[in-house]
Amino acid sequence: MLKYLLAVAVAVLVAQDTRAEVHTIFGFTMGMTQQQVEDQLLPNESEFECHDVDWCTATYLPYGFEDADMYHFFFGKHGEGLYSIIASFECKDDSYGYDVRKVYGEIKADLSGAYGKPREVDYIAHDSLWKDKRYFVMSLKEGHRRLASLWKRLSEGPLADRNLYNVILQAVYREGPEVQITFNFENRMAVEAAKRKARKF
Repeated sequence: MLKYLLAVAVAVLVAQDTRAEVHTIFGFTMGMTQQQVEDQLLPNESEFECHDVDWCTATYLPYGFEDADMYHFFFGKHGEGLYSIIASFECKDDSYGYDVRKVYGEIKADLSGAYGKPREVDYIAHDSLWKDKRYFVMSLKEGHRRLASLWKRLSEGPLADRNLYNVILQAVYREGPEVQITFNFENRMAVEAAKRKARKF
C-alpha cells in the first residue's frame, strides 16, 4: 500500500518551497485561505471540494503521498486561515489489524526520521471485551483502543521551521480502519480559543 511512502515521505515533509523561500507541508503554509488552497490544487487536477466554511477535502496533492486516500483541510472561521491538514490511508479490514499496524509502523518510522522520537500511546480499555489480539480492528471500531504517536513542537527544530504546533499519527476506524497523519499549525490554538469564546455567548 505504501510502496511510494517510504521513498518520499521524509523528502516531502522537509521540502522547502523555493518560490516563497519558506518551509511547507505538501506545499501549503499556515493561514492560507480556501481560495488560495484551491487555486494551488486545481491546475493539478485534484478533486477539491469544500463541505463547509471551515472544511475541505482533496483526493490528490501534487506533493503529497501517492498512497493517501484523502486529504482534509481545516480553516478557522474567524480569519485564521488554514490551521490543520489530515492525510488518511485506508487499510484492509482484517480482524487482527495486520495491515493497520504495518501502515502505521511504516509511517511512524518516516515521521520519526523527520521529527525525532515521538510520545507513544498503545492502550486498550481494561474492561474491553475486545482485548484479544484477534479483535484489534473491532477494538478500534468500538473506541476501546488507542494507538497513536505525537511529535510536539520544541523551541526550534523541524516542527518550528514549518510553523507546526504538533504532528499526530493514529489508527482510527471510520467507514473502515484507517491510519491518519494530522499536521496542526501554530494557529490551531487561536482557532480553539475562538471556538471556546463563541460557546460562552
